[in-house]
Amino acid sequence: MFLFQLVHIFAVFSLICFEPSSGNKTSPASPGNAGRNATTPSSPGNAGRNTTIPLSPGNVGHGEHVQNDPMLWLQHNVCTVRYSFRDITKSFQNCTLIKERNPICGRDITVVYSPNPPFAMEGKNSSAGFGTGQYKGILFGILEETIIKTCCMSCNKLNILPPVGFIDKFHNREKYDLILPIEGGENNKMFFSTPFYPLMTLKAIAFIGKPPVQPNVDLLEIVFDTVWSSWSLVLLAIMMAFAAGSAIWVLDTWYNKPQFPRSFPRGPFEGFWWAYVSMTTVGYGDRTPQSIAARLFAIVWILIGIVFFNVYTSMFTSVLSVRMGTNVQFSVLGEKVGILENTSAPFVGASANMALIQVYPNLSSLGIALRDNEIHAIAMVELAALFHLDYFKRFDSSVDIQHRTEISGSTLGVITANRDLFGTISTFFDANEESLQAIITGAVMSQVDDLGYFIRKKKTDTEFTSLFISSSKIWYGCLMFGGVTIGLGILGWFLNYGIKHRKLARNKVEKRTNDDNNTRPPVKPSKWIGFYNSQYKES
Repeated sequence: MFLFQLVHIFAVFSLICFEPSSGNKTSPASPGNAGRNATTPSSPGNAGRNTTIPLSPGNVGHGEHVQNDPMLWLQHNVCTVRYSFRDITKSFQNCTLIKERNPICGRDITVVYSPNPPFAMEGKNSSAGFGTGQYKGILFGILEETIIKTCCMSCNKLNILPPVGFIDKFHNREKYDLILPIEGGENNKMFFSTPFYPLMTLKAIAFIGKPPVQPNVDLLEIVFDTVWSSWSLVLLAIMMAFAAGSAIWVLDTWYNKPQFPRSFPRGPFEGFWWAYVSMTTVGYGDRTPQSIAARLFAIVWILIGIVFFNVYTSMFTSVLSVRMGTNVQFSVLGEKVGILENTSAPFVGASANMALIQVYPNLSSLGIALRDNEIHAIAMVELAALFHLDYFKRFDSSVDIQHRTEISGSTLGVITANRDLFGTISTFFDANEESLQAIITGAVMSQVDDLGYFIRKKKTDTEFTSLFISSSKIWYGCLMFGGVTIGLGILGWFLNYGIKHRKLARNKVEKRTNDDNNTRPPVKPSKWIGFYNSQYKES
């Protein structure tokens, strides 16, 4: 494939670089004779005469008149070079040959535009735009990549005129090369009797609006309601555990009397405790079957109990997740939606969502209407919505892109009364269909400073993701529980310290008393005591 492309490039530039003989050469079409009949170069089959092919407006199509006219094909054959090989082709030609073969490349392309950010707009500074450096936009970037840098090999530039007096310039569109941006359908070829060519497809409409008000969700209430709604499963689990516990008691009480005593109801309760702990996979190990029959039953029960308990926990989790994740979805069905005047794609997108359409003259009126709740949302082409989002946030900081709708059949392009220029554009796009998305993506990314984040992380403002924020009840509950626990821990430490300190002090006193008693000299008995004892013995 690569070799085929190189052979194609050599063949094309051999027609450009090598002049035909002077006797058989005719002058190429120029801006002065654009619109008149063009003549083809004489060939051995038609030596001595010139064949004239008329170029009427009826022949103007998406590349059709170029294919039917050999002279125009020769003028535009540079545009048939693949977009990915354009850097290679620069070594085969120069601006003198390009301008000679294609008169469009011999002068600047005059562009008239109406402001429509981010597709066509005024640049923020002198070095930010295309052509004169004062204007920028996605459509300007596409024209720069196709006509200027590829078809004309940067031998000319875009001469973008100020948007002042756009309506008058549109009525006199024959005096200018290109007029943009123009909204049309994919199959549209004419716009007000002027050839139209789509440059990019509008794929989605975005709706800018305020986030819907979500209902307050009480976590504890949801948990208790979920547990209460599943009371039948809890009761079934208890009954199954009691039955299994009774069975293990009967099977093991004769071999393991200390853990499963024969007395009733203590014996069955110990079996119930073992069955429930095993079913929940906790497994404390304080009760273990000893007999072979009991152990075989335990294997069967553990398999059944684990399956049942996992079914219960999964059901509980799914119900809890659904109830906590349920939120109000943004919808424009039956709601008032504002659009800018003279825009058709947002009208199509809003109509597809059954919205009530309100037309506004400018962006500020749209922002005020959204802020004052006169409209529910603003419908715009997705790229335009990304571009203007920060502007609408000045009216209400809570607004964001809440919804998007895929559309089909809407395009944004240019119109031109110059058939040579139309042929240049259509020839390039017909020959580079596989590169169109790359060209458009490059033009879009060149505006990244203005469009901001193309992939915005959607907010999910539900209580499920904000359970532990300072405004939720569960946060206060956990905070109070933690505070009480810490307080009780500190109090217990002080009490323990006081008790131990008091006990140590008492032990020291007792030890000192004992030491004093051991070191004190023996007391001599009184003579009266001895006399009394002697009298007692005699008696």
